[in-house]
Amino acid sequence: PIHFGVNFSVAGGITRVAPTTPTRNTSVVLEVITSKNAACEFAFNGSFKYFSQTSGTEHRERVDNLAEGARSYPVRCKFVSPATTRDGSISFVVDRKAPIVRSVNDGLVSCSLSKVGLSIVADDNETSIVEYGYELFAKSAASALAVGKITSNKPKVDDLNLTEGGEYFFKVTATDAAGNTGLAV
Repeated sequence: PIHFGVNFSVAGGITRVAPTTPTRNTSVVLEVITSKNAACEFAFNGSFKYFSQTSGTEHRERVDNLAEGARSYPVRCKFVSPATTRDGSISFVVDRKAPIVRSVNDGLVSCSLSKVGLSIVADDNETSIVEYGYELFAKSAASALAVGKITSNKPKVDDLNLTEGGEYFFKVTATDAAGNTGLAV
């Protein structure tokens, strides 16, 4: 068998695009980094437009007034020596709304004084929920007995020191992938 590799570094390529993660900002800087000097452009309102800020290998353009939702900007970079064109895409989500915690079910009764399980129902309009924050209170207390952050919507909270016959409740927040945190329920 014959084995061989192709080295694209001679012709140049797109090495990084940004942003790639959800954001809550309505203004972002589109960015393309290339391995060699190139003239890069991006699709905007149906036609390609050259990036306004460029150093040869770093290409940037600020885009303002973005509405919520998924965004995708095709990019095209033209390299001179050797003459090559590389295509790519900058894709991300604009998410301005905080997730909503619909319900927190703590089971009403726990058989343990050291751990409690709960179930959280929450949703987000554009991205996924990445973290829940919780506070556990005794029914008549103003300060939390336990505070933490979790990623599961069905967690077990351990290392508690609950009182037999005591009444407790959770306050829960949800944070989405864009960093929006909803009100505590």
